[in-house]
Amino acid sequence: MYSWLNINLANTFMPVDGTDLAGSVDNLYIFLLISSLIAFIILIGGMTAFIIKYKRKSANDKTAYITHNNLLEFLWSFIPFVIMMVIFYWGMVIYDDYRTIPEDAEEIHVTGRQWVWRFAYKNGYTFSTKPASDAMVNVPLGKPVKLVMTSGDVIHSFYIPGFRNKQDVIPGKY
Repeated sequence: MYSWLNINLANTFMPVDGTDLAGSVDNLYIFLLISSLIAFIILIGGMTAFIIKYKRKSANDKTAYITHNNLLEFLWSFIPFVIMMVIFYWGMVIYDDYRTIPEDAEEIHVTGRQWVWRFAYKNGYTFSTKPASDAMVNVPLGKPVKLVMTSGDVIHSFYIPGFRNKQDVIPGKY
């Protein structure tokens, strides 16, 4: 599943995948964790090295004159910019994959109200969750699902951990 890491880290700290797209979200998340750890180590390691190397020997020490280096300043600005653009594009592709709905998707209407979710299927079957309980949504196995969501009173957050996707539902909007 994680060919670029050659290990499956998601099984250790992420919920079970509930969709094919969950793996791509996990890959982005693991990339962000590892790249943040590398940046942290470089930053703290560099600061520590400079603190040790340039520690003043006495109160009369003068700071050395440091010349201007355009290439170095360009690189430490451009490299993070490129990394951020790669992360942005990667996230945009995943977002677009989540928002692209296949033609044959099963449509389920979801309405949030105070303490309950109401689910209405095309075949006329409807059910509501019980207040203060873990809701169970029944979806066909192996078939894409389109959730048409709205709220009847206030903003609610609809989240299925296995999908790695959270959606706020707003009154009057679908």
